[in-house]
Amino acid sequence: MAPLDPNSRSPPSIPKCFKRFSTKETSDISNSNGITEETNNISTDGFQIYLDFPLVQSMLTHEKRRNKYFEKATKKQREYPRSTDGWIKTIFIIKGRALDRIMLPWAIVTLNAVLWSIVLYFVDLPAFQENYDRWQQMYSIVANSTLAFLLVFRLYRVAMRFWETRTMWGKILVVTRGLVSSILIHGDHAPEHRDRAIAYIAAFAVATKHYIRGEIIYPDDELAGILDRDELNRLEISPHSALYASNKIRQQLKQVFMISTNTPVQLAAAWSIQMQLMEQNINDLLEQLGGMEKVRTTPLPLVYVAQLRTVLLLYLLTLPFVWVNYWGWSTVVVISLTAFALLGVEAAASECEIPFDKNRTNHLELDSYCYMVVKSIQQLVKDHADLQIQTMNEANTSEEAMEASNGRLTPSEIDNLVNAISPPRFDANYREPWNGYNDQVSILVDEYPPITEPDDRRHDRIRTLDFTSMKPWSRRRFLT
Repeated sequence: MAPLDPNSRSPPSIPKCFKRFSTKETSDISNSNGITEETNNISTDGFQIYLDFPLVQSMLTHEKRRNKYFEKATKKQREYPRSTDGWIKTIFIIKGRALDRIMLPWAIVTLNAVLWSIVLYFVDLPAFQENYDRWQQMYSIVANSTLAFLLVFRLYRVAMRFWETRTMWGKILVVTRGLVSSILIHGDHAPEHRDRAIAYIAAFAVATKHYIRGEIIYPDDELAGILDRDELNRLEISPHSALYASNKIRQQLKQVFMISTNTPVQLAAAWSIQMQLMEQNINDLLEQLGGMEKVRTTPLPLVYVAQLRTVLLLYLLTLPFVWVNYWGWSTVVVISLTAFALLGVEAAASECEIPFDKNRTNHLELDSYCYMVVKSIQQLVKDHADLQIQTMNEANTSEEAMEASNGRLTPSEIDNLVNAISPPRFDANYREPWNGYNDQVSILVDEYPPITEPDDRRHDRIRTLDFTSMKPWSRRRFLT
């Protein structure tokens, strides 16, 4: 591929997913997806101002589709009670307690309590009765303290893993925002490759979610207006979709900041610095991906979990020997509740150890995080386009005002101009034009009246001013 020259660039070709839509085409797309004008936050007429910004237009056109997908994907986890919802909502829940992870051991412990209560009720064990105090002392010193330590350590380690994973997704969001902002500011000279890089930054977050969950299907609506179906298929067939997305980001950025023999030295140096900073951002994204892979593939060592569960189960199975003399038939109920409490702690640790399952209410809301990434990117590219449109409108308004005045200066502008000129540059015999500010302004002085003359005579110093050939910024610079 030929190197990109910032001074001469052909109009970019627009990818399929960035196809420009007319008002009628946009309306047809909205109707085909069940979206009406009343429910869409942005009217189709508003898309016309973004004809020169295909990524913005495409993302806004398909925003409703993406919102509906993410709303459905996050509904189960989003609508379930949270730990901050108060006592009533958090106590009277069943599914969020991960009871499916403890039903088998809980049933075994409860059935064991029933059997031993029957045996000890009908059969006298004199040896056990005589050593009851020693038996109880052993439980309070050895079993209780050891079990408490094992459970607390396991729960603490799982809580740390859960928080570390959430921090990784927060870092992805922060780095994504900074990277997209930098690309928008420094990549205006290559809009096509700039937009493709931004599109794959959004795809990286989504690909990370699917890869961590072990999913290989990418719904069309998830990245609607960002990637087309062919690009999604390439993500699906890739052995590591997140790495594929990161490689695409690098490829597009390389085209944006391609340095050729025609690139000025100062510009080449600036582009090299920007590319290094963006490479660091991409490496930060990959670092978070690696951290989540570590969490997914490295649970707590088996020896620790096996020892904890063995001690816990033995403790619960031998409780009837200790409590039956105190509680009688009530021992079954007491042991069942005790088992529910202790096994519940183990279930909580097991539930949150690898928090990536979309069907578990206690796991991280990865779809919500991806939605935040896509939404942030859409806002950044839209704000950038709005600023460019505003700048172009202001420049056009200034040009139209100058054309309407035929390049003539108002008295106040002449005063500012004369005050900016140093008198020693002129004399009464000077009749050649003086060129200043890189030949953008030409002033022909007819005569130079004495300084003591009235101010109204000073306007005669300037006969002509080639103001129409000046750029807007040059006019402001000259007159100030």
